[in-house]
Amino acid sequence: MAGARKTCRGLAAAVLVHFGLPSTAQNLIPNPGFEEMDVPCIANSSYVDLAFWTRAQCAAGGAYFNVCSTVNGFPNAGTPSNFFGYQIPADGVAYTTTTTFALDPDFPPSFYLSSPLTEPLEAGVEYCFSANVSLAEQSAFRTTDLYVICTSYFPTTCNGNDTLNWTTESQLILNTTAVDTAEWSVLSGSFIATGGEEYITIGDFNGPASADTIYVGPSSFPSQQATYYVDKLELRTCESAVGEYSAGALEVAYDARAGLLAITTPSKEQLENIALVDMAGRAVVSMSNSSSPTQLNVAALPRGVYVVRAEASGTRLSRRVVLY
Repeated sequence: MAGARKTCRGLAAAVLVHFGLPSTAQNLIPNPGFEEMDVPCIANSSYVDLAFWTRAQCAAGGAYFNVCSTVNGFPNAGTPSNFFGYQIPADGVAYTTTTTFALDPDFPPSFYLSSPLTEPLEAGVEYCFSANVSLAEQSAFRTTDLYVICTSYFPTTCNGNDTLNWTTESQLILNTTAVDTAEWSVLSGSFIATGGEEYITIGDFNGPASADTIYVGPSSFPSQQATYYVDKLELRTCESAVGEYSAGALEVAYDARAGLLAITTPSKEQLENIALVDMAGRAVVSMSNSSSPTQLNVAALPRGVYVVRAEASGTRLSRRVVLY
């Protein structure tokens, strides 16, 4: 039933240096790669078959694609090829979608991905979120924003009672203007929890009839729309991104205009094993050693939260930074 809760089984444009008390290092989003289903994959699997993930009341879920559908004779519902286009999963064998815009007035009022978290968020703790997002090839448009909201109540959208406010209440607004069809983009950000948030909902809360759009070309679909593949979600305390590295001992200056990070230590020590790590734990820029200060070119990276890691005199150091 739409809106029914499934039972769990098992950006500020500035440098952020807040480190609260650690809560948990685990990913708080269940089934983050959309691999696990509540039913066997015997035919054309759909979003309603997913474990944990559900639909906000009066909303539509995403289209769901899994390689098992291809095996069972439904090639248009599989991965990497499907009726929306072609994309290899960011992780595993499956992903889902969210439609953020449609010219067709008969489309449902919203396409949101909703799930209970594995545990409530703690008040005053900073959480880091990341998602792998790719524009589906059959999209005639792209949109500019993807919203993420964590709520203490099951998300309802009947008559727009919640979504009228969600565009301002969302903890994160991820910029999707640079997301393309060629590869996955990792979008990330962080926020301070109010406390007690138990659900996460993702989508463009402006609705598929009124989103900010950019035309990218014709589509063979009867409905001219913007649809994004979504995979490999993460929601963790930001401290877990730092791990065993000593927080705050690096000095990082971000020049947004030049797209450069200048990294040094107060004592200007030589740095080794320098890396810029995204919220999915991947080193996106790295070098073995450098004199202080070190400069990293980050002009080509997506906006979001990253961790600078380095070693100086045998000590592991880190600092978080937001690229904007």
